[in-house]
Amino acid sequence: MKKLAWVVVFMVTLLMVAACSNSEQTANESAGSENEETKENKATSEKELEEPSDDDSDKETTINTSEDKDVEETPVEAGYELTKRNEVLYKTDKGKITLLGDGIDDEGHIVSAISFSESLKDVVISDSAELMSFTYILDDSSSILLQYAGDQSGYRFNNNEKIVLLKSSESVQGTPVRLDYALEPVDQSGDEPNELDKFDNETTHKIKLDSTSEKIKIDDLLEVKSYSKEINITHKNDKKEITLKSFAIDPSDPNKVTFTGTATYKEDTADPEINIVRPASNFRYNSKLTESSNYTSDPSLYADIPLDFEIEVDLETPIGNDGGSLLYVAIDDLLFPIDLSSGKEYTGDIRLVDLPRLDDTAKLFGPTYKGIASNDGDTLYNVISSSHPSWNYGINTNERETVHFVTGGLFEKLNVDIATGYDFRKQGGNYDLFFYDDEFKTVQDSDEVLGNILYKTQLKSDSEKIPATVDLNDVNNLTFFYNSNQPAGAYSGDGEHYVNVLLSNGILKRK
Repeated sequence: MKKLAWVVVFMVTLLMVAACSNSEQTANESAGSENEETKENKATSEKELEEPSDDDSDKETTINTSEDKDVEETPVEAGYELTKRNEVLYKTDKGKITLLGDGIDDEGHIVSAISFSESLKDVVISDSAELMSFTYILDDSSSILLQYAGDQSGYRFNNNEKIVLLKSSESVQGTPVRLDYALEPVDQSGDEPNELDKFDNETTHKIKLDSTSEKIKIDDLLEVKSYSKEINITHKNDKKEITLKSFAIDPSDPNKVTFTGTATYKEDTADPEINIVRPASNFRYNSKLTESSNYTSDPSLYADIPLDFEIEVDLETPIGNDGGSLLYVAIDDLLFPIDLSSGKEYTGDIRLVDLPRLDDTAKLFGPTYKGIASNDGDTLYNVISSSHPSWNYGINTNERETVHFVTGGLFEKLNVDIATGYDFRKQGGNYDLFFYDDEFKTVQDSDEVLGNILYKTQLKSDSEKIPATVDLNDVNNLTFFYNSNQPAGAYSGDGEHYVNVLLSNGILKRK
C-alpha cells in the first residue's frame, strides 16, 4: 500500500512539472509575440511625419541616425571619428548650421561634418561653386578648398537633422589650424575660379581650430534589411493600372536602386513620365518609362496590353537604414511612396515640397539657408517660392504659371499657407490663384482655363498669409495655377506687378 502511495505522489509531481513547463513556454511565446508587435508598431510610428523638436544637438557627442536596431550591424558606408568642433556657423530660431567636427582619413583626405538642424535641413543649396565654401588652412602653410556643391561624400539623415559629409579630393600633409568659410557668394580673385578671396571680410569668416583630444563619432551608415524585395504595390485609376513588383539595391554600389513593374493603360498612350523624389536630400529624377528600361526595341503602351518595365536610378549617395531610405516614385499621375529600409509602402502624411511634379519646367525655388521672409514677418523654410511668370499661351494672353503635383488619389486633403514674399511687397501686383483637379486644361490663344476648381483666391504683392484647405479626394494630378493679370512680356527687370507667391507648410493628409 505504501508503494502504491509513493507511485501516486511521483506521478502527480511529474504532471505538475510538465504543467509548469508548458505554462512557461506559452508565456514566453506570448511575450515574444508582444515584443514583435511592439517593435513593428514602433517602426511604423517612427515613419510618421514629425515636427522638429527643441532638443539641443550640441549635447550629443555621438551622431546616431539608425532608427531600427533589429537590422544587422553591417555598414554600407563607414563612419568617422573626428576632432570635435561644435562651431555654430549660422543660427536662427528655426535651426542652425554647425561644424560638428573634422579630421584626416587614412588616405590623407580632409573630412568635415556639417549639421543642418530642424527647419534648416530643408535648405536647397545651389550647385554654384561659389555657395558654401570651406577653406582649411594647414600648419604647413598650405590650404585646401571644400565646397558644398562638389565635395559631398555622404549623408546621415534623421527627422530633425541632416549631416553632410565633405571630403577633399586631394590628400594633405599638414594639420588643419584654421577654417575660412563663406555661406553665400564671395568675391573671386586670380585665375583660379574657385579660389576664395581671403580678404573679403564681409562674407568670409575665420575660425581658429585649436588642438584638442575631444572626439565626435559619426556612426556607420547601416545597410537596409534586404537589398532586394518583392513589394507588389498596385495603384490604379480610370485610365491605368500600375504595379511596382520589386526593388533591388546594388550591393556593390548602394547609391543605385532598380524597380521592376507592369503598366497597363486602357487607351494607347504616349511614353509616360517617371519622377522620383528622395526628400531627405532634395534629390529629383525625371525620365520616361520606356527610356528607363533596356528594351531591344522601342516599345509602346497599347490599350489593355501590359508592359513590363525596369527603372534604375542613381541616388548619388548610399541608401541605408535611416531617413534617407524614403522615396516617392511617380509614374504618370500614380504615386508610390516607398520606404526601402522596411520594404513597405509609406502611408504617412507627405509635405507638398516633397511631391513629384509632372512637366517640371516651372521656375520654383526652395529656401536658401536664410529662408524666405514673408509679409507676415515669418521666415519660411518648408516653402515653394515662385519666379516671375514666364509662360505665354498664345497671342493676347496673360503671363501665368502652371505646376502639376502628382498626388495619385492617395490623399484626403492639402493644408497649406499661401503667403507672399516681403522683398517684393511694393511691386503692386495682383494675381488670381487656383488649385485644379485632373481635368485642368488651358485653351490656346485664350485666357480661358478648363477644369474643376478646388480652391481659388487673390493675392497682392503685400498680402498676408492665407491658410487654405484643398479637398484631394480622387485627385491624381493637382494643378497649381496663377494668372498675373498682365499681358505677356509686361514684366521688366525691376519686378513691377510681380507677386512672390509662397506655398508654405503644405501637408497632404493620407486617406
